[in-house]
Amino acid sequence: EFTGPLDHLDSGMVWQGRLYAAHSNYPFWPMTSSIEIWDTHSMAHVASHNFGILLGSMTWLDRHEGEWWGAFANYDKVQDGMGFPYGETRNTVVVRMDNNFQVLQNWTLPESLLARMTPMSNSGGSWGSDGLLYLTGHDYPEIYVMRLPDTGSEQEWVATVEVPGLNGQGIAWD
Repeated sequence: EFTGPLDHLDSGMVWQGRLYAAHSNYPFWPMTSSIEIWDTHSMAHVASHNFGILLGSMTWLDRHEGEWWGAFANYDKVQDGMGFPYGETRNTVVVRMDNNFQVLQNWTLPESLLARMTPMSNSGGSWGSDGLLYLTGHDYPEIYVMRLPDTGSEQEWVATVEVPGLNGQGIAWD
């Protein structure tokens, strides 16, 4: 039985009989994150990967081309008791990780997209079968279609898909 503290579970995904969930201590400071893992048959907590204080609050996790992907969100929102933004939205990054969850690369998001997400940040993400990355913010009924750049560190914003009834947050393929 799992008895550890869980502050803010965000997006999750199932792979090989296990549920992998992004976790952070949002809205507390300093920002810490982990990946929490459960067996899908027994729902027993089986593992945890701690990022500690790294790049922000982990909000989503997915598998693509044999590697892990996710985002570390940062926010322009000033949390209760703080006198400064919670990491600043512009510091949000999408990361590619190896099978041990070691960050191999990270990409920023276009300033114009970050302006849509502020004062919150990137909340959900999932790779499509078309090889494009689909991201959500926190509030709008929109999914942002992204492509990794051929050069540089900023993702390309390809399109926006309006989804009535969606309030941002996590997404998944069915």
